This record gives sequence, C-alpha cells and structure tokens, in this order.
Amino acid sequence: MNIRKFGLVGLTCIVAILATTLVVRFAAASFTAPTEPTAAATDSSLIPGVTVSGTVTTPDAQPVPPGTWVWLWHPDPDQDLDQTHGRGMVATSGNFSFAGVEPGDYYVRAVPPDVAPRTYAPSVVQLITVFTQSMSVPLQLTFPSITGTLFEPAGITPTQGIVHVYSGTMEVERRWVTQPDGGYVVGGLMTGTFSLRAEPWPGLPYWWSHWSTVALTPTVEQYVPVILQPAQVTGRVVANDIVPVSVFEARVDGFTSDRKHRVDYTALNGRFALGDLNAGTTITLYVDPPLGKAHCCRSRLC
Repeated sequence: MNIRKFGLVGLTCIVAILATTLVVRFAAASFTAPTEPTAAATDSSLIPGVTVSGTVTTPDAQPVPPGTWVWLWHPDPDQDLDQTHGRGMVATSGNFSFAGVEPGDYYVRAVPPDVAPRTYAPSVVQLITVFTQSMSVPLQLTFPSITGTLFEPAGITPTQGIVHVYSGTMEVERRWVTQPDGGYVVGGLMTGTFSLRAEPWPGLPYWWSHWSTVALTPTVEQYVPVILQPAQVTGRVVANDIVPVSVFEARVDGFTSDRKHRVDYTALNGRFALGDLNAGTTITLYVDPPLGKAHCCRSRLC
C-alpha cells in the first residue's frame, strides 16, 4: 500500500477508490440530512395496524404555523432521527394522523417550519406505546429557549449545517440549519446547562465549531451564535475510471503525527473536509468505500 504523507499547509487532493459501481446514500459526518415531510396516511382501513392521531397546539393559543409537521419514529439507538414510521404535515386545524402503525414503542414530536420569524420551537418529545387500538396524542409547540445563527469561519456570513445540543455527554437535541439566513431555534429543554456544537453541511470546506456553553433559565430566551472552523484538509474522492465519478459517503480518516484522528464522509460531489488540527503536524489519509461496497478495499490516498 502506497501512502503519502503531507504537512498541514492547506492540502487539497483528489482520491481514487477502486470501484466502478457506487451506492448513493446521503450522510455528513455520520449524520443524515432530513428530507421534506410528506403527508401521513389517513385511511387506516387500507393499511394494517392502528392509527395514531392528535392535535398540535401552541403555548399562547395562536394558530399553528402553516408547514408544521409531526415525526413518529422508533426509539432505536442505532438509527438516526429520520428513520421514522412517517412524517405527517399538520392540517390548518392542528390535526395530524398516522395510519398503519404497528404495536410497539414510538417517539412523537411536532416541529414548526424552519423559517423566520421562528416564533415557536419543537414540542417536547413524547414516548408512546401503541397497542392494538387507535390512540390520540396531544402535542404542544414550545417557545424558543435558544435562538441563534450558524456562521462561516469568519463569523460574518450565515451558512448551513447541523447544531447538536448536549446535556453532559448525552445528545438531547439536533437542529438542521437549512435556511440561507443560518437561523436555528431550540426549545423543549428543561432548566440547566447545555453544550452546543455545530457541524458543516456536507461538501462545504469547513470543520465543526468549538463548543458553546449556555445556562438555560425558565422563560428566558438566549441568543447563541455558532461559528464553524475553517477546514485545513479538503479533497474529493472519485472512482478510478477514465472519467472520474464522485464517490458519495466514502469514509475519510485522517491520522496525524501528534495522535489526532479526524473523520468525515464525502458529500454528493465527493468532497470531504478535516480540521481542528495542529499546524506543522503530518497527516496520513485513508479512505473506505461506502457502506454496501464491502468488496472494495481501503484505498491508497494522496
């Protein structure tokens, strides 16, 4: 295996994976970006299982914002939040419904639209147990306890990414920042001290932000800007063909001479980025093929 090493001086490289057929599945730093919610099925007579329905309200008795939707998902620690039974749009009346729900434990949550002015935050996550009869679940949106903006490294231009919220070492919230204004909102949290850290949107030449700590108190909304770090190593992973084809969700590992380890997964355009590394150290890069391509071996890198 021929592996070359580079000092951290703004390295950019193109990497070849020894494969010609690739699985396309979205991931960014091990987290999956959400898709637009689709309407939940409402005719339970056509689908096995029972119906889980309910009404979404607001904490100040105002109409539910158009575009509010509800998640229903299994509490499986090996699955991300978007591995759901369904995503249902909420009607103007606040009602929602999921049909064909099999017996078992589920989480359910209402999420307001992620557009300004962001008056409300998601409801508190509820754990429900579905038996053999249909059930109704009331959900109430919350007022924001944290609002903020995700910025590019200079701290001036808003950008996109994912904001993670931790209580101690446990992740308690994850907010996708998808709007051009970089705004995000967090709600439904109890009083206490929390830590925030953001990862960049896949394919952007940035690295995770530094940690931000915020102490929440009842009824007090706090503004917390989050600034991504610049990437120090960027590159593109391509298939080893005559015409290069970008490789999606390949895993890129970087090991430095001072024993730091960084990981990223390639975006749709094959781009990856690594950062938060000490200047002057030497880094060794490895790439593994996307999941489902186990017959492809770990490749040699630039």
